[in-house]
Amino acid sequence: MGFMDDKRDGLDTDSELDPIDEILKRINENEVDLPGDPQAQSNQEETVETVVEEAIEDAEIVESETEDLEDIADESERCERCGKRRRDTSIAEDYEFCARCRGEMLVTPLKWQGFVAAVCAIIIAGIAVVVAAFTSVVALPVVEAKGFERDNRLSDALSSYYMAQDEAGKLNEQLNMENLFTIGTKTFVNQMLLTAKVQSPLSVGQMLGTAIKNEKSYKNLWLRKLKPYSEILTRFQNTQEAVQPIVADYQESDPKDVPYDELIAELEAMKTGADAAKYEAYFIEYYKTYVAVLADKGPQVELDHMLAVKKLAPKETWLFNLYIADCYNRLEKYDDMIAVCDEIVAENANSVQAYSLKARVHCTRGEFDKAIAVSEQMDKYNPNNPAGFALAAEIYRRKGDVEKAASICAEGLEKVPGGGTELYRQQAIVLLLKGDKKAAYEAANNAYNSAYYNQDTTLELINTVALCASLAEETEMYEESINFLKENDVELADNVVQIIAGTKTLQDGFIGGKGDVL
Repeated sequence: MGFMDDKRDGLDTDSELDPIDEILKRINENEVDLPGDPQAQSNQEETVETVVEEAIEDAEIVESETEDLEDIADESERCERCGKRRRDTSIAEDYEFCARCRGEMLVTPLKWQGFVAAVCAIIIAGIAVVVAAFTSVVALPVVEAKGFERDNRLSDALSSYYMAQDEAGKLNEQLNMENLFTIGTKTFVNQMLLTAKVQSPLSVGQMLGTAIKNEKSYKNLWLRKLKPYSEILTRFQNTQEAVQPIVADYQESDPKDVPYDELIAELEAMKTGADAAKYEAYFIEYYKTYVAVLADKGPQVELDHMLAVKKLAPKETWLFNLYIADCYNRLEKYDDMIAVCDEIVAENANSVQAYSLKARVHCTRGEFDKAIAVSEQMDKYNPNNPAGFALAAEIYRRKGDVEKAASICAEGLEKVPGGGTELYRQQAIVLLLKGDKKAAYEAANNAYNSAYYNQDTTLELINTVALCASLAEETEMYEESINFLKENDVELADNVVQIIAGTKTLQDGFIGGKGDVL
């Protein structure tokens, strides 16, 4: 391509002259002398020189570009920036720019605003990394909780939510900044909804009383879902306050002195009285069950009242399901009890009480394979739970495999720091069957101490401690256990009395029959 110029006065640019020669020719033909002004002449010469230099450079570029366009057939070899020259592969095999573009980019001046922006970007990126690292500590348990919920492991999910809350609190404490890290409103609401299922709506109502000080907070799109729990707590407290004067005089009375029919009639009248709107009918029915217990009416009457609770509030499974299962168990209506336990497990795969009740029924029936299957299902959804080891040990012990039961107890205590009240109790029974009375007493004492800290003392535990203490001749602990039972108006279990008296063997008490102290 020739040098193009509209002011060439008819110059034919298609001549065969070399572009450089043609430029020089044009300059010579158009040169003008400027008489009487050397400076002007000098300026003119400088201008011409500049024009020449620029023209030569332009001509070289045009010529070079022409050669590149002709020589580079493969588009992938062209510079990504200009698209005209070959990539400079001397930098790297996959380098995308030509040598000229690389030079131009390297000498591009950086304005001060750009420098400041770059520094700010680095600082912000650093802060973002730090915040992301801290936030992940809180976020990971929340993600884990949602996974547990999908598997119906509701207790595990709830534990994960509380773990996230604890981690946020630790971060705020470390940074000495209040509420910098939180689990967020939506997550808090999910946590409370789950608490209502796993524990009770009353627990949620109590938490909200502490967490939410302003009633206007319930106008929030998410928080308004929690307002019913606050209202349920209020109605329960109203019911409790009204029931208390009715039953107060009989809480320490002998069962035969409790006027059951009169108290039931007074409770029933609350449903239609002047303040009926302040109460909840199914809470009133629940307190009828309490009156039945005070009057020692037995499991069938208790069951009737709890079935009435279920009829009034079928969704409030937290209030009646386990109680109904226990009533069926005491009535030896085992098929009905198993059906209730299946409902509980379907709702919450972490319900260790339901697994335990079901497995023990299979043991009582001699269906040890079914009991072991229930234990394995419990372990699947509650891995390394001390209650799982305790149940498995009980099943094999009642099956007669004492050595297997002992190894399960040892494994559980090794895997679970601190063991657990029921696991220690099962170990104590196994050690009694093995004839090691001193070791059995130590295990029972560990169970007793565990119950003190975990607040899970049961009648089974106190009777087991009393038995082990008596056989190990630990008089002080035996008397302490007896006093505990007397303070709760309970007598030492018949099984324990007979074993201590020697009229029943340990094998008869803990391998045959119901296989326990009660």
